[in-house]
Amino acid sequence: MSVLAVIIITGLVRLGKGYTDQFENAFDTTPNANGGGSITIAFYAGFFAYGGWNSLNFLTEEMKDPHRNLPLAIIISLPIVTGVYVMTNVAYFSVMTPQEVLLSKAVAVTFGYKVLGSAAFLIPVGVAWSVFGTINGGFLLGSRLNFVAARDGHLPTLLSMIHVRRNTPIPSLCLSCMLAICYLFINNIEQLLTYFSFVTWGSTAVTISGLLKLRWTKPDLERPLRMNILLIISFLLVCVGLVIMGVVAAPLETTIGICFTLTGIPVYFIVAVKWKNIPKSFKNLIKKVTYFLQKLLLVVKPDEKFCH
Repeated sequence: MSVLAVIIITGLVRLGKGYTDQFENAFDTTPNANGGGSITIAFYAGFFAYGGWNSLNFLTEEMKDPHRNLPLAIIISLPIVTGVYVMTNVAYFSVMTPQEVLLSKAVAVTFGYKVLGSAAFLIPVGVAWSVFGTINGGFLLGSRLNFVAARDGHLPTLLSMIHVRRNTPIPSLCLSCMLAICYLFINNIEQLLTYFSFVTWGSTAVTISGLLKLRWTKPDLERPLRMNILLIISFLLVCVGLVIMGVVAAPLETTIGICFTLTGIPVYFIVAVKWKNIPKSFKNLIKKVTYFLQKLLLVVKPDEKFCH
């Protein structure tokens, strides 16, 4: 946050000195500026940058008084993050041209070299700390998601276990680590964002549709957090629009994302629905592997830990 403060203050000073040339006709050189698909891909990257608020929804069990603190945290954090990010980008364009921003591999570092001189090394250090914090939050979210899915029977039981002393879901963290390593083999960050965002917004649209159905078919269910239905419908329409425009803008990437998602359907129906009579030898193999990994990682189920 301190590095962002330095960038924003520097940008405001330069704007005060009249360095506003970059803001004149700033969108004239934007490629495919009138293409709705290109705007959608830009939204994918933007929503990823601003998407930290969504992580809180996966951590409600870890929060104190989530009925009050979850909406409060989102309401407070969103305007702050939005203001900081917008002012940071304004600061960038007070120093760099749009072409320089597009060609730069690290915009903040390029900004630092242009205006901070010998102190420019502070920018990459700050960026590294920021990335470390982001990764920390991402692993907390990903491991929690796998942990709960395994606890509810949707993933192997091992992923629902926690360390006997540290109370952390070590197996789930290891799975998140292995997935992160796999993502490194995709050398195009824009393609990776498109894969991720398309599947994310598609899954979100399906989830919201299910919630709306429950709102109409089972109106008496207990709902800890009840939102205005117009807000939910509006959000669903935005998700559907992002999915449709994503298909138009990047058909190859979205097709790959759809294929990855659909591979889970036959596996689920074969293993969880159709395969009722699992061979005893296969069950024993799964148990042996689970016990071995339990001993290796020192993990147990949460209920077993507290029982002992």
